Amino acid sequence: MTRCKIKNLLQQMSMRQLRAAGAPMPYSLVGSPKQIWGSKGIISLLHNVAVDTTGTSTSNTGKAAPIGMMGSKGEEAFQTGYVGSLAGFNIYWSDQIDEDVGSGGDAAGFAMSKGAVGLGVGAEGLFRIRTQREESERLTKYVATGFWGEIEVKDAYGVYILSDVS
Repeated sequence: MTRCKIKNLLQQMSMRQLRAAGAPMPYSLVGSPKQIWGSKGIISLLHNVAVDTTGTSTSNTGKAAPIGMMGSKGEEAFQTGYVGSLAGFNIYWSDQIDEDVGSGGDAAGFAMSKGAVGLGVGAEGLFRIRTQREESERLTKYVATGFWGEIEVKDAYGVYILSDVS
């Protein structure tokens, strides 16, 4: 997978890489909570669009703009605290993503296309649920066992997104 930064996602760097690889749409982005809601995450980037930081002096460093200047995605971020899609990507988050890669305060999210990852399901299905009765304790236990495996199918259909979240 290719390395890309969150801010470059908004400049469509990762989309260009996926398209160059012939990756079919739809595209998905999976980020850590800090990549989505952190001070340097997607929501913060959308909020920062509302601030003009091109002031010409130290006393005029920024001017607030109306929320409408951010467009519908900025409004969605303010209203719900989340955006479901942005820049051609469906956005998801996972708390399973490492937010301290190499002890550098970087998170390792990814963008991918349909066909990047494969999932194999066991012959009995994805899960098997059985009951176990414990008469002496007067309870019934439910035991679930999962049967699956995952694999990277096509490397070029995925883009590694390393971003500073410290």
